[in-house]
Amino acid sequence: MEIRNICVALLMLLFSGPLPALDLPQPPAGFTWVSADEIKGAFLKPEKWYFKRVKRGNTQAYFITAENIDKEGYFTTGLTVNVIHDVSSSKKMDVSDYAASYIMKASRHGEIIKDMWERSMGSFQSYGVVTRNKDARLGDYNTHHLVISNKRTGTIYILVFEAPAESWDEAIKAGNIILGKLMIDGDV
Repeated sequence: MEIRNICVALLMLLFSGPLPALDLPQPPAGFTWVSADEIKGAFLKPEKWYFKRVKRGNTQAYFITAENIDKEGYFTTGLTVNVIHDVSSSKKMDVSDYAASYIMKASRHGEIIKDMWERSMGSFQSYGVVTRNKDARLGDYNTHHLVISNKRTGTIYILVFEAPAESWDEAIKAGNIILGKLMIDGDV
């Protein structure tokens, strides 16, 4: 599935009411839903992957990774989600402007392999880009950046799926499924 189609599917799944705890759709084969209660949301996780949550200041972070971060201390394949509340106050700029600025900066950190895109639906505005990044020490890696801003609440969701360049084609299959069915609450 093309990344543009994924963004459309993602935005169609966003809604403005609270997320009922038991009203999630059946996950795709090989995936389970993990709850992100702090943001009234849920994410898909491949069954043999790991899930971790961390809170720092006004940022809530989630990690869905192939490697066990607690054991290894790092990961090479997976998704990082940073949820920042009240961006307009903390970053001193409009939440949609911040999202667009973030994607512009992300696009400068590597070779663009999928052009930047922008979508909107109701109070949600999303921006994305896919890049290949050079790293002589650790090896080249690809990143799929997706930033979703909620203009009504001032919350921003920064999602980065990454994997080594040599395993990207296989890894992004899981990444597309994860990014294609995000459940986030429009009131957060």
